[in-house]
Amino acid sequence: MFPVALVLVALLGLVLIFYARNENQASAATAPIANQDHWHAAYGVYICDNFIPAFTHGTDPNAADPLGIHSHGDGVIHIHPFSSTTSGKNATLGKYLDWEGVKLTNDELVLPNNAGTYKSGETACPDGKKGTLKVGVWENVQTTTDSPKIFVTDFDNVHFDKDGMGITIAFVPSDVDLGGANLRPPTAANLAALGATTVPGATTVPGATTVPGATTVPEATTVPEATTVPTPPSTG
Repeated sequence: MFPVALVLVALLGLVLIFYARNENQASAATAPIANQDHWHAAYGVYICDNFIPAFTHGTDPNAADPLGIHSHGDGVIHIHPFSSTTSGKNATLGKYLDWEGVKLTNDELVLPNNAGTYKSGETACPDGKKGTLKVGVWENVQTTTDSPKIFVTDFDNVHFDKDGMGITIAFVPSDVDLGGANLRPPTAANLAALGATTVPGATTVPGATTVPGATTVPEATTVPEATTVPTPPSTG
């Protein structure tokens, strides 16, 4: 029996190695591809009744970006993964939020720099209604007329599928329709100036935000600028 057990263990090891190799190959072939794709996604955070300012970690000149998913404090996420850690299926909203120092779980949003904590079903908005967390995703936020895909759980695993996406992280009463309320991220109109296209072989240029010759998109609209973060009301 002992030799048989050794053979079975060896076979299991080979199967696991083969599976892991196939998984790595599949991830490497799935966009965004490391050291090749350079995408942009607009994002906004909507609390109760207004968009709050964009996260500002990227405005720190000493802010490192070891993974290749960052922002310049302008409400636009730059996605140009450097390795399999953030490429392919691993290119997720959670990786970006971790970089910004934002905690987002299924039922709680904790903003960086002690800017506020919002708990689904507990924290009340100014109108007295308790809020809940949702994430709306537009595949092509500049031009689409389609309603966003709504996520009500597993927010960290929202995947960056393509260039030009729009993402709104919302804490709103449960009856608020992210699509009907037209809660696209305010920076959606900025993507055209960044050239929302896949650029094979693109490399990171620190601080670069403008692509010469870029034109605006006719359908893009301007959303009023974000206002200050409301002071979170007491929970209970």
